[in-house]
Amino acid sequence: MGAWSESSRVHASNYQQWSPVGLGNYFNISSELAKIEKCFAFKDPGMVISFLSRNESLAELLLEIHQQIAQYFNGAYVYVTLEIYRGADAGEEDQLFVMVKSSQDSESAYKCLARLDEEWWLRELPRAKGKMVISVEFADV
Repeated sequence: MGAWSESSRVHASNYQQWSPVGLGNYFNISSELAKIEKCFAFKDPGMVISFLSRNESLAELLLEIHQQIAQYFNGAYVYVTLEIYRGADAGEEDQLFVMVKSSQDSESAYKCLARLDEEWWLRELPRAKGKMVISVEFADV
């Protein structure tokens, strides 16, 4: 599978090693986190878990995003990563980036993303409360 293998995925059972307080204290809806973990890789698990613990209302939307990515990028090899981008200024909030790594050429991937945006994401965007972005990056395949 190229640069991305199942062994590179982060598993919920490993989260405790990044947090001295453990998963239960970090995330009140651990069943939702377990579902999210099956759908996405976490670039920095501690930061992603901390962000989601502060923004629990985004969990359901993330699961919907996963379904929509599968639909709109149908037929392409995709690997989706969650990563946190810190606000540059003290008053800026962190944002969760849903990064779709695609084996498609850039033009095809951007077309898929544009369709996703126009047909679904822009309608759902208020639910993200300005805290989530969906973007694409390209695989080394």
